[in-house]
Amino acid sequence: MPAQTPLPCRERGRGEGRACRAAHARILSRGNPFPPTSLTAFSLAELIISIGILILMMALAGQVFNLTVQSTGQATALTEVMQELRVFEQTLREDLRSARPGNSLIVIQGNPVNAYWTAGGRDADGDATSSGEGPRTGYPHPADPEREDLAGHLVPPRADILMIFTGRRGSSFAEPGVSSNVQQVVYAHAELGQYVPSASPGGGFDFQPRKGAIDSATGKLDDPMFPTESASGADYASVTKIAHVPADEWHLARRSVLLLPADPPTPPNPVLTGFGDPRILRGEIDVVSSFPYEQMVLRPQIDPATGQPRFPPWFPPLVLGDVSKAPWLTVFARSLLDLTPPPVLASRLGHYMLPRCASFKVEWALNPRSEYVAGRLDGANEVFWFDPGWTGDATLEDSNDPCKKTDPPDPLCQLARKVRDLQKGSGLCAPNDPVCQDLDNLLNQKALHGDGGGAYSLSDRFRGAGSDPNVVWAPLAPDGQRPNLVVFTATRPSQLSAAGAEQEPINNDVFPGSLRVTVDVFDKDRRLDRPIRHVMVIPVGG
Repeated sequence: MPAQTPLPCRERGRGEGRACRAAHARILSRGNPFPPTSLTAFSLAELIISIGILILMMALAGQVFNLTVQSTGQATALTEVMQELRVFEQTLREDLRSARPGNSLIVIQGNPVNAYWTAGGRDADGDATSSGEGPRTGYPHPADPEREDLAGHLVPPRADILMIFTGRRGSSFAEPGVSSNVQQVVYAHAELGQYVPSASPGGGFDFQPRKGAIDSATGKLDDPMFPTESASGADYASVTKIAHVPADEWHLARRSVLLLPADPPTPPNPVLTGFGDPRILRGEIDVVSSFPYEQMVLRPQIDPATGQPRFPPWFPPLVLGDVSKAPWLTVFARSLLDLTPPPVLASRLGHYMLPRCASFKVEWALNPRSEYVAGRLDGANEVFWFDPGWTGDATLEDSNDPCKKTDPPDPLCQLARKVRDLQKGSGLCAPNDPVCQDLDNLLNQKALHGDGGGAYSLSDRFRGAGSDPNVVWAPLAPDGQRPNLVVFTATRPSQLSAAGAEQEPINNDVFPGSLRVTVDVFDKDRRLDRPIRHVMVIPVGG
């Protein structure tokens, strides 16, 4: 017979119910509200499994959190860089909009710099000092197709210089209330350093450049941020010495100097000696008073001994000084920049900056509407970009390719390559191929330009001296052959007259129609794996 289930205390008789409730009260008083048979617990295996699951869930949550933070940081960095690039492009567009033949001057210096893109690249390259090759050998680095040649080597970063005389209106930073309708603007990587109290009796501050690494060629300390080589009395960025500051620490600066026809309310004391004045390079002064713009910029430089223009066919203006003597390149020397200037100078130094700009490259294209081009580019159906800093491409298999690395390099190689392809190996343009004839005439035939101002071709104008004794390229080329400097003058003489005769200037018809500017910018906190490359094509003169 099955056991009967005991009745609850409330359902028992008077006597039994009282006894039942008393028994329960005694159990509660001993702190054990449940009978021994109702107690449960985790086993050790269950506890270990539970802890493991908890750890796994926390690890997954941490990964998700890290990815979220990283993605947010990269998005923020990309937004900041793009905002800086938009401001930079808009500023450059406004400067170039007011640069036109006849009223402006443009100078481009192409400077590939033998530098590491990052300090990590320098650390990874173990034989840079001993071999002297350094970053040009393609040191270990993450894959980066935008900055590699066909062999997988990183190409050198560029530290080009762009100088413009523009009719854009500007206001002074150092002299409140002073403005002008004419500016000299220089875009270039600044020399980085710091201002220290001067030891001179006059006090003030001196600029102290960064000290660098040991020069592998000379064994001496190399002071400049961009090592230079001297040729023909002028310094040019070296393509062999190793820059001691990695490119991701470079800063692109915009320096503006206002040109006034009369003295400003407070003329500088002492007076400025030229655009290479240290106070201008420091950004301490940004106004040049009593500047004869028409005589200095708009008229060609005439040799007083002969009455003829100096160095045809490029007709340098007086603002460049006597280009046969050093130093004339100070007209567009690099700015001197202290990222954390002393408080006493902070309100006096004005520079527009693009921080961590690792590369600044400037190329130019002909104006297809100019009289010099005269429709010769119409049938080519492409834009030819000329790079004054072109050093050739050693990876090309075709040894006859004009763009292959040669000595001297050829800044007109893209146009020469097109002419060669149209010639199809014959060496001459076919009579029935007008495109080939037009491009070959533009590139090589001096008869193109015969209005009395001197006949010359693009090869005469931009490649080098060649066999013409009247084309003197030494001041423009660090090795006497490589013209890494391009000068687009405002005007040129209308005719070559007798000695001492007046030269009537007319607009220079070899003036760029547009510039292609390429910059590589790291974000300031290095949250992006590689720099952002931004390419902009900007028309000259609107």
